[in-house]
Amino acid sequence: MPQNKREGIFYGVIIALLMSSFMSTFNNVRNNGLSTDTLKHSLLLEPMVFIIVMLVETLVISKLAHTVANKLSHPNDSVQARGLVLSLCMVTGMSFMMTLIGLSLAGTPINELPVRFAGVWPMNFCVAFFLQTLVVTPIARYGLRIIRLISREPVAVAIQE
Repeated sequence: MPQNKREGIFYGVIIALLMSSFMSTFNNVRNNGLSTDTLKHSLLLEPMVFIIVMLVETLVISKLAHTVANKLSHPNDSVQARGLVLSLCMVTGMSFMMTLIGLSLAGTPINELPVRFAGVWPMNFCVAFFLQTLVVTPIARYGLRIIRLISREPVAVAIQE
């Protein structure tokens, strides 16, 4: 897990980038079928989706998820248990918000929004939770390890003659 602000930013960007890329592509393929046009469309939308994800995560969901996770877990719980609770809170909030935003950007009429949301959100939540837990978080943690190895100060070694 991140140990300082710089690592936190790196970790957050990696998770947001991977989650936004995969979930955007997943929803495009689910709605339009698998084709090169669908993949191109997802790639073209990715910068905008990434910016939206970073804004929603930073400005709305992160603080709320941390507050709820702290209420649901105890200081005596293991680091893994607290991390899982936080992931559950983050994925719940982000999948909820991004499903609403995605349906709105797709032009869903306001009167159809509740029904469409009820049909789409459970699948988005399940895919996002398992993706974050089993794929994205391990990749981000591996990236942190690499950054820590790279950023270590070189140790000066005295050369004896």
